Amino acid sequence: MTGSLEEAIQKIIKLAKEQFILEDHNIHGFDHWDEVEKNGIMLANQPGVDLTVVRLFAHIHDCKRLDDHQDPEHGDRSEIMLERLKVN
Repeated sequence: MTGSLEEAIQKIIKLAKEQFILEDHNIHGFDHWDEVEKNGIMLANQPGVDLTVVRLFAHIHDCKRLDDHQDPEHGDRSEIMLERLKVN
């Protein structure tokens, strides 16, 4: 992985953490994101799997949660955040 790609991934992860309004170490917090990344990397050895997408998903999928219970729009809010990054 190139340095510039890894730097971009780290910047996006940092942004996701800045967006997270819940406690860092709750059920959908940073430890969970790390576990999702670890499990995703283990599964990513299949043909056609983009490891960058796996890693970014792990750290973005819950970053816009409003609570740890029913929050069906949290993924949509994460997508909107990413769309705004593409514009900037």
